[in-house]
Amino acid sequence: MKVRASIYDLEEPGIRERWQALQEVSIIRTPFSNLDYVESLSQATGRRVAVVLARESKDISGALLFERRIGPLLKAGPVGFTPFTPLSAERLPHGAEVHGEESWYHVLAETLMAHYGMVDLYLPPAITDVRAFQWSGWQATPFYTFRLSLTDPEARIAAWSESARRTFHRKRERYRLVEGKSSSTDIVDLCIEGYARAGRRPPLERRQLSDLVSRLASTDRVRCFTLRDAIHDTPSAGVAVLIEGSDAYYWVAGSKPGPAMTVMIGELVHCLAAGGIETFDFVGANTPAIAEFKRRFNPDLIPYYRVRGIRSRALRIFSALLHPFGA
Repeated sequence: MKVRASIYDLEEPGIRERWQALQEVSIIRTPFSNLDYVESLSQATGRRVAVVLARESKDISGALLFERRIGPLLKAGPVGFTPFTPLSAERLPHGAEVHGEESWYHVLAETLMAHYGMVDLYLPPAITDVRAFQWSGWQATPFYTFRLSLTDPEARIAAWSESARRTFHRKRERYRLVEGKSSSTDIVDLCIEGYARAGRRPPLERRQLSDLVSRLASTDRVRCFTLRDAIHDTPSAGVAVLIEGSDAYYWVAGSKPGPAMTVMIGELVHCLAAGGIETFDFVGANTPAIAEFKRRFNPDLIPYYRVRGIRSRALRIFSALLHPFGA
């Protein structure tokens, strides 16, 4: 049976249930595909959520997209602090489907290109074959993230760079790790302060980010940690960790200048492993200084792709002017 796809509003009757049913059988698992995450982000930002579902005799794949209009351009893509597009699929296409241009990748690409002026999909690392998107006229750009295995915390820390390992052991007694949902405000403040020090604009405004983190902190999807100065009892580092099964994601984070974040990572390695977490995703290795900091923990480098579809030559020129370096 031929695969077909349609685009819906998440609020349409039955669409939320179809997405949840697809998620239950999906082989693509990230916390960013969960409806509580997506709807919390929608409420915090005021963005409409569209749902594209590919179907044979039943739904076999789909994506959740945030819409935005920029001048004449109707754009769909992820919103800040969401490194991977919410995607679900009961299976990935096999080679013959891709080569015959009959895969759900092709159908998704064609359906989205017909509806939007511009679409960005940040494909989760489980999707490594982007040829179907390229053959449909999309651009593919590689990105990277770092991942740590937590199955043996002591061995993992022993494999850190000498400077990171020395900092952790020498400075650990200066701090204490505190877990609690009430620390979400401290985490957001530390995160926003970090962007300000770097002269960068955060992906979400403080109010939006605070709303998002506090909403998700009330669920079991997020664990909030702060590293507090043992003498002054003030937060020196903070991380909101997203949980999906046995995987944890370094989601919203920030620290004061100094050793606090290195100590925080060491404490998290122990704490998360003790709770049954097996993998810690650093969520990005695409900014040189940040990637270098994360590299010191000896993680595995994992590639993923952004695929971008732009409908017309005029819109491609408009996009190039907005994003001259492909950002």
